Amino acid sequence: MRILNTLAIVSLIIMCSCSHVANENIKEIQGYDDNVFPNGENINIGSFDIVDLEMTDESLIDYILRVECVDSVILVQTSDKLLAFHRKGNFICRYGNLGKGPYEYSRLSSFVMDRNNRIVKIVDGASCRILAFSLDGKPLSDKRYDKRTFSATETCSGIQLSENNILFTNVIYKDKQSLYTIFNDQKGVSDVVFTFPVTTKNTEERTGTSTVSSYNDTIKLLMPFENTIYTLHGSRLCPITKISTAHQMVTRDQIESIDDFSIMTFAEFINDELFTGFTGIYETDQYLFLEISFNLNYFLIDKRSATGKLYEYALSDNQGSLPLINIIGTDSDCLIGLGEPMRLLSMKEQISKNSKNKNLSKLREYVNKISFDSNPCLFFYQIL
Repeated sequence: MRILNTLAIVSLIIMCSCSHVANENIKEIQGYDDNVFPNGENINIGSFDIVDLEMTDESLIDYILRVECVDSVILVQTSDKLLAFHRKGNFICRYGNLGKGPYEYSRLSSFVMDRNNRIVKIVDGASCRILAFSLDGKPLSDKRYDKRTFSATETCSGIQLSENNILFTNVIYKDKQSLYTIFNDQKGVSDVVFTFPVTTKNTEERTGTSTVSSYNDTIKLLMPFENTIYTLHGSRLCPITKISTAHQMVTRDQIESIDDFSIMTFAEFINDELFTGFTGIYETDQYLFLEISFNLNYFLIDKRSATGKLYEYALSDNQGSLPLINIIGTDSDCLIGLGEPMRLLSMKEQISKNSKNKNLSKLREYVNKISFDSNPCLFFYQIL
């Protein structure tokens, strides 16, 4: 396994391997340092669908970690289940089960959707295994790998890059710093793409909620505390987009001095008035959505004009526009938001009763009929 030990080495590789990406070809996005807008204000919503996820004994959901859409199927990862629902919310199947037998997993670390072959892969980092299923839930293969070369023991997300290569996003755990790795599931070998030189105090810590996106076969990756978005050329990082800002950046020395990395690290840097980068990236046909500091704010970029607007994620006291709620995925031209019953009920009094916004009225009506023990729902926002 090739390990890159410092950000300096990574930067050198970027400069050498991506010298063909001229600075003038890196798209610069304006608008970040302008006004901060209330959630949803003046966002032109074309359609707004609320998808109730059917609740059965098998599809009972505690909380949702990740959502991915494949045609009319919605894949939903919870803490210990991978479930499939129809686009209208009907429960389809569960992939595998907790256990030690064939096609059972010790830990549901993440999943990978092989879209070309329509195969769903469960990654069991604890057992160094990848379990493959057809989209309708039929078991296909159960393969175990050598722990020494399996780069997904601490994974939290995966994207199929090619027939045999998977890009894994990993948590930072103690001195394990390989944030992005590429694993060949045929040969069982790994290649480290990027190391993040921090350590944790015996805890597994994410650098974001979803720091990689795949749209039209183009991968986009976020780096912690940076204002640059990268793509991959082979296993090499290349910058493609930069968010223009006058905010002071976190230095390399500050990063390398972190020995207790956690979500609190972001809060500490915010208190020091430093730019903390982005913790989530989601792309649709027309827009790029960047989450900031784990749902503190979001930056919505119109790809057509290369400009963006910065929004608060929290609702106002008399919310008159349809808010974007907990964006967790995309589906072609839609952003997908997560509606957790407890959170929705807590914002009930904030939703304006006098607004003439039809989509906001639809949200208010939905909130009025749910209870704390309902399954979560998904919101599909089509932004024009």
